[in-house]
Amino acid sequence: MEETGSWVLVSRTLAPYKKTGVEKWRGLSVDLDRLPRTGDTGSTAYCIDTHEEFMYEKTTDRWYSMPTQNGSGGGGELGPGLETPIATDEEVDEMLNTVFGENNY
Repeated sequence: MEETGSWVLVSRTLAPYKKTGVEKWRGLSVDLDRLPRTGDTGSTAYCIDTHEEFMYEKTTDRWYSMPTQNGSGGGGELGPGLETPIATDEEVDEMLNTVFGENNY
């Protein structure tokens, strides 16, 4: 098992006929570089010390910073593989088309 530091898996919703699913993680921002990449697209991670939230996208194998209510992402240092930029509408459409098929979402 991979070393996850302070990250704790608090829930996993399994997809039908799959061994993986959407996961919810809680942990400290100091351990962002240890955030597991074991879930499916839509898995989330919440930093309890900084209130930052991240969402995992499986095809890119990256955790993306989620915007806060005021429209900005969280602050702080990000570990390897974590991306600060928020995806554009075009990037989201492309990702959804890849996952669900052309305009089937």
